[in-house]
Amino acid sequence: MVSFLLALVVLVILLQAGVMAMLRKLLQQLEIQRARIAALELRVDETPVPPPPPSSATFHLHAAVPPKAVADPAPRAETVTRIEPAPVAARATAEPRPAPARADAAERLRGEMLELMHQLVDQGMSVREIAARCGLSEAEAELMLRLRDGPA
Repeated sequence: MVSFLLALVVLVILLQAGVMAMLRKLLQQLEIQRARIAALELRVDETPVPPPPPSSATFHLHAAVPPKAVADPAPRAETVTRIEPAPVAARATAEPRPAPARADAAERLRGEMLELMHQLVDQGMSVREIAARCGLSEAEAELMLRLRDGPA
């Protein structure tokens, strides 16, 4: 039994020696890392820091660059074109402008939009939902519904 206890004590002493050796190595590595960190901190302190990029809320005023003087180009020869007025008879027989066609198309589109809006109201949609679906503001949707219904 004594031999067992002696073996156990020797084992504990060896383990302590191993732990102490490992701690010495770790302390050496720690000192090396501290030295490297200190060197990096010195390099960072010595390096100038560039200004941050401007954001949309930051304004930087710089002196205006004066415009460069441009020499006038050589004068061009002016061409003269004579336009004669059309005869009065030709003006009277000219085709009508396409404006009425545009007005008709706008009226038709307005009617279709009003019809769609009333269908949506009949389905139980609110003015807010109609405005969202048709891409209008709420006021526009309400106004168009009132235009169709007439004065209330």
